Amino acid sequence: RAGRGRPGAAGLMAGALGLLGSWWQSLRRRGRSSRHAATDPGDAVFAAQMAALDAALPPALSVVGNAQSLLARRDGAQIDARPTIRFNVARTDRPEAQGARWDILATSHSEVLAHWQGAGAPFHTLLFTPYFDLHLPSVAGYHATPVLTLPMRLSIALARDLDARPTTGAQVLWLLDALGREAHVFGFDWKVTPSQGQGARRRDVHNHFRERQVMRRLIDRNGWTLHA
Repeated sequence: RAGRGRPGAAGLMAGALGLLGSWWQSLRRRGRSSRHAATDPGDAVFAAQMAALDAALPPALSVVGNAQSLLARRDGAQIDARPTIRFNVARTDRPEAQGARWDILATSHSEVLAHWQGAGAPFHTLLFTPYFDLHLPSVAGYHATPVLTLPMRLSIALARDLDARPTTGAQVLWLLDALGREAHVFGFDWKVTPSQGQGARRRDVHNHFRERQVMRRLIDRNGWTLHA
């Protein structure tokens, strides 16, 4: 077990370059968070959505991101030890690293919803995570599983804090903090490595450098475990 998951000099250099790149991209993305409308539907809707989420989500969860760095670890058994939240079209073809359990899908992408509407969903619940009004119609045609909705009020507050569009991963951690849940966080490195199955993006609407700062503070404050 000694040294497992610890990067060498090359890995540290790659990580430093990744953080520098995300910081530089963040400077270019400022102001994009308010390009589209995001409407808070009011106290009653917020209270109802939070009550539904509080009733449905278990006390402790594994939140599994899609960073390629996850594949260098052997966290599968720890991931599968509790209910899991995964994102978009997540992969579980390497269960020793990624785990195999998938309870909840978190996404706001219409193409992801269409994919799982037509495929056999390996999860039992959708956590719909809109941060713009334009996301809302995309869930209307989704009937593959029950749906929970992350309140727009939380997404608006997070976008303001980040001064950018939030990633779905950040929205989920923000929600679990609001609900007082215990989170075990895997596969999050804030684009130090690309997402699994993807190359590095030349353009990105998110501010991963700022997200890393905000989410690390949130993780530390709650005493959550970041497996990285």
